[in-house]
Amino acid sequence: MKHSSPDVTICVVPRERYSCAIDSLENIVRNTDGPYKLVYVDGNSPTAIATQLAQLCRAGGFTYLREDRFLTPNHARNIGLKVIDTDYVAFVDNDLFVQPGWLQPLVECARETGAWAVGPVVLEGSENLSVIHMAGGDLIGPPVRDPGQDVLHDPPLVAARRREGDVLDQDDQEQDAQRRDDHDVD
Repeated sequence: MKHSSPDVTICVVPRERYSCAIDSLENIVRNTDGPYKLVYVDGNSPTAIATQLAQLCRAGGFTYLREDRFLTPNHARNIGLKVIDTDYVAFVDNDLFVQPGWLQPLVECARETGAWAVGPVVLEGSENLSVIHMAGGDLIGPPVRDPGQDVLHDPPLVAARRREGDVLDQDDQEQDAQRRDDHDVD
C-alpha cells in the first residue's frame, strides 16, 4: 500500500545474485502494510530480470534506478539515499523475503527509542523456511565471516533514521568486487 505522505522508504539493493529478485520484490510488496515508498536500485541484473523489475516498480508507483554495472550494496544504498525524502529508510537486499507486517514495527521501534538503526530476526532460505540466521546483536562493525564457511556477510541494516547528508561507508567495494566472480545470472 502506498500513501501520499509516508515516513519510510524501502530501498532494495543488489547482492551477488538476481535469481530471486522478482520473487523477493513481489513478496515485499505483498507483505508490507502501511504507507511507504519504495526505491529499487538495480545493479546490472540480466535484461529479462531488469525488464520485469522495472514493470513491477512502474505498476506499484515505485522508483526504479538502474546502473549498467555491478554495484556494491553500500554504493547502491548511497544511490538510493539521493532520491529518498522520508525520515526513515529500510534497506533490504534483492534476495530478501519478509513476513506480513514486518515494516511498521521496525519504524515504530526506531521512532519510540530514538535508535538510529534497528534490525529484525533474519531467517535463512526462502520465504517458507524458518532457520534463524541472526537474532539480536550489534549493527556495527565490519563484515563478518561465518565460522567454517566461505561466506561473508555485511551486518544487516534494516531501518535507519535518515539525516541530511548521510553517506554509507563504501570500503566494501573491493571485497564485493571479489565476490562478483560468484554471482548467478540465471
